[in-house]
Amino acid sequence: PGFINAYCGTRPETCAKAIAEMLRQFGLMTAGKVTEEELRRAKDSVVNSFVFRFATPFDMISERALYEHYSYKPRYLDDYVGNIGKVDADAVLRTSRELFRPDDATILVIGDQGRFDRPLSDFGPVTVLKED
Repeated sequence: PGFINAYCGTRPETCAKAIAEMLRQFGLMTAGKVTEEELRRAKDSVVNSFVFRFATPFDMISERALYEHYSYKPRYLDDYVGNIGKVDADAVLRTSRELFRPDDATILVIGDQGRFDRPLSDFGPVTVLKED
C-alpha cells in the first residue's frame, strides 16, 4: 500500500501541458514493455543508489526495523539488490498495470490559476485552497 509521487516545476503558462505530459507518461507505463535499455538504466540507478541509503548504522537499523514492523520477509533487505537484478520487462509491465492509475490521480498545483494555460478542471474536480 502507498502512493506514487511525481512532480515537476514549470511556469504557470505551461502548467496544464506539464500535467498532461506526466499523466501521459504514466499511461505509457501500462501500454507496453520497457526497452532493454530503459530496464538496464532503471536497474542500474536503483542498485547504484542503494548503498547511499545507509549512511550510518542507525539508518540501517531503522530500515530493518521498518521492514520488520511491516512484516517483510526476514531477508528482504539482504536480498534486495539481487532481486532488482531479477526484474524483467514482463514484471515491469505487470506491476505497472497493477499500480499506475492515472485516471485516479490526485493532482496538487501551487500557483496563480489565472495564468495557467488551461483550466485545471480539464483534469477533474478542483478544490481551491486559500493562502493562510
